[in-house]
Amino acid sequence: MNFKFDTNRYRNPVEANYPGREDELSLHSGFALYLLRKRKDTGLSKMDEIFEKIEQIGKEVAPDGDYKLCITGHSLGGALATLCGFYCGSKPRFAHLSTIYIWTFAAPRVGTQAFIHAYQYLERTGRIRHARFSCTNDIVPLIPFCNFEYDDLQFYKHVGMRVQLHDTGRIGKWRLRNNLDVTYPLKHDWPSEIRRLLTNNIFANLNTPKGFKDFHGLTEHQRRLHFAMTYRRALGLSTLNSDQRRKDIKTLDEYYLIRGNILSNGISEKIVNMWKIDMGKNKGAQSDLAPPADLTNSAPEEEGDDQFCNCIIL
Repeated sequence: MNFKFDTNRYRNPVEANYPGREDELSLHSGFALYLLRKRKDTGLSKMDEIFEKIEQIGKEVAPDGDYKLCITGHSLGGALATLCGFYCGSKPRFAHLSTIYIWTFAAPRVGTQAFIHAYQYLERTGRIRHARFSCTNDIVPLIPFCNFEYDDLQFYKHVGMRVQLHDTGRIGKWRLRNNLDVTYPLKHDWPSEIRRLLTNNIFANLNTPKGFKDFHGLTEHQRRLHFAMTYRRALGLSTLNSDQRRKDIKTLDEYYLIRGNILSNGISEKIVNMWKIDMGKNKGAQSDLAPPADLTNSAPEEEGDDQFCNCIIL
């Protein structure tokens, strides 16, 4: 784990003009330096080397360039995966690819307010999708908090769709019976930021050294994720009508519509219609993240055994 808290400024790779855009992004100095600092011998950064390796493997698995890119990482690797996915999604050299999917586990924060605006622009335009899994009482996803620079104090922000994984005991079952704990930082006003601060801080998630080790491990994430999926499907077998809808596990793209008002291909018509009804009930509450109207009739992608053929997983 990198215990640095300071930030360095880097040129914003997203050239488009979007709300909240800044020419420079403040990124965690340790994570960003590892990927973006150029080597003296080759003049290339680690990110440049990753780009070249992706294109090399891409030509091998799909000479026509039609391959999928998925990026994943745990803990420190999750922070690097977040930055790598962001830069891949912003580069014209990968514009021919379909949506880049990022899956992180127990990942710490990597950037501040300007970064989340740039990141969410790539999400709105369908360049990236990010599922950020974290276990309850794991403090690693709750750091760093701020950069502690008195002349340029900034607070770190999480990006992507957070999937909070609760323990498999009675409380965890009670939470799953109501809904999956999936959230998205849709609003950035002070009340919303304060609510996130009250729940997503170290003091509200203090643990023992043994608990930290147990809850941070990738095996624990896998165990809790498997429990959440099987328990929700079991609820769908109930004779109670209120539980019938819980047997269908929603996709990441569907959660981006439900939690972030971001519509894309691959979403079932049933989910789209439910979203339209909810938006109709909350007229005036739509945010800048609302999707363009011409996507509302998007047909879902067909799934099959070849869904992940020609897929590069980093």
